[in-house]
Amino acid sequence: MGLPAVVAWEASLRIAWLAELRREGQAVAGTVRDKGTEHHSRGDEYWLRCDYVAAGTTWTYDASVPRADFLAAAIGGPVEVWYFPARPSVCALGPIEPRISREHSNARTLAVALVALLGGLVAWVEWVWRRQRALARHGLAVTADVAEISQWNHRGIEYVRVSYTFCDGEGQARHGTVTIDRARAGDLHPGGTVLVLCDPRRPRRHRPACALACVTIAAS
Repeated sequence: MGLPAVVAWEASLRIAWLAELRREGQAVAGTVRDKGTEHHSRGDEYWLRCDYVAAGTTWTYDASVPRADFLAAAIGGPVEVWYFPARPSVCALGPIEPRISREHSNARTLAVALVALLGGLVAWVEWVWRRQRALARHGLAVTADVAEISQWNHRGIEYVRVSYTFCDGEGQARHGTVTIDRARAGDLHPGGTVLVLCDPRRPRRHRPACALACVTIAAS
């Protein structure tokens, strides 16, 4: 969720900046000096290079523009430029109102994406919680053999990947692998045993009791 949130935050900053430019800036007729396209893996980027005169000085401004504006612009043709009188080098291509409308539209799209992403995350957490709660309440406790253990460190947290095997209530051999933090792994080691909870109705669903991170099993 981090990236969409950052993008939405940047969009809000652009909207505020454009609103300030519309309120305090001035418009001047500039000239398109050059135009071009850059190809990226995420798509094509269209740009214009414009000259404009402000405070008695000629300034040059390069800007990325939508494809429609790129196609409409002609080299040597006019282009509207907005700038701050106190900072004439700080500018944006006009008209300003359509740009603000586009940014608002993008912000709304991002907001919908964030809500959908957050809703999906909440649904996933609830699904994991319900599944682990069902195992904790109704799972059959079996003793599994620890087949393999591997460890690694990520951002200062030690993790353990545990591979285990056991036989379910029908004598069917089952195996699984889980990743847990080192503190939950305790003294697990290859050749040792680990308590596993197995769904009696769906034997393929099983998980070590120490890996039930969403629920707590009270000691009896």
